[in-house]
Amino acid sequence: MSKKMREQIDKIKNWKQFLNENQYENYTTSVIALFFNNKILILQRGNTAPWMPNKWSLVGGVVDDGENELETIKREVKEEISLSPKNIEFVKKIKTNDTGDIAFFIGNLDSDKIILDYENQAYTFIDEKNLDDFDYVPYIYDFIKITLANGPRN
Repeated sequence: MSKKMREQIDKIKNWKQFLNENQYENYTTSVIALFFNNKILILQRGNTAPWMPNKWSLVGGVVDDGENELETIKREVKEEISLSPKNIEFVKKIKTNDTGDIAFFIGNLDSDKIILDYENQAYTFIDEKNLDDFDYVPYIYDFIKITLANGPRN
């Protein structure tokens, strides 16, 4: 077995252990595809993140007690990138066997002046041309692909 393959297997084992220890299959998470100039914002998770370090994702997070999915999105966008989303729309909610429920939203940004919080180390705006250039957390790639194909909603 190659060293790279062993590293991938170890990452998967660590991810499953983290999920089991924190029982993430019981959580609901909200994520949002944020458009700016017809491109979607993606964030690179920090290299010390306990779940999926260095992977790319959308802005989002776990729904806190007493919060609904929309409130979570508004809070997470403010926390993670220091901006407020506009024209937020609920798209769908899925159940997963490993990461719990995921509520997907789309919205717009009025600015590309992103200020990252401690959770993320980088950001970029993508379109269909460079969608495949990134390594995403589970369940995000397909949503971004469909969302880009449909374009921003105003």
